[in-house]
Amino acid sequence: MWSFAIALVAFVVAVVLIMRLLIWWTTSTVKGYVESRNRAAEAIADTGRPPEFWTHKPKLRIARLRSSPEGLAKARRAEERAKRMCLRKISKLMAYFKSTTLVEDEATRKILLDELQRAYDSWEKKNWEEIASGGETKPGKVVG
Repeated sequence: MWSFAIALVAFVVAVVLIMRLLIWWTTSTVKGYVESRNRAAEAIADTGRPPEFWTHKPKLRIARLRSSPEGLAKARRAEERAKRMCLRKISKLMAYFKSTTLVEDEATRKILLDELQRAYDSWEKKNWEEIASGGETKPGKVVG
């Protein structure tokens, strides 16, 4: 009888611990998802360029490809892929902010979506170098 009660208590404790672990993991995953989108939108709105965490790996790969003479053609293809990746990510970001309830109000949503659309339109016309490290900043923004 006691062994059954101990086993039952151990089972309940294990289930509770597993549930707490799952809740913690889900919360941290959702928090990271929301924070990364907010950071990306803020970076784009402030600078007009993709955030560094979008461009870091492609920049390294392109630099590595450019360092070898036979890699120049591959580097150009990698630049096109990186540009398409940034355009795809900003499109997904706009879709997220169109539907999320985590925006202060509709006026804020409109301003943010307008900024993202302006950046998308600008990136479409530029090559990878201009997008990733063009050195351009938006008028009125202080870089520092």
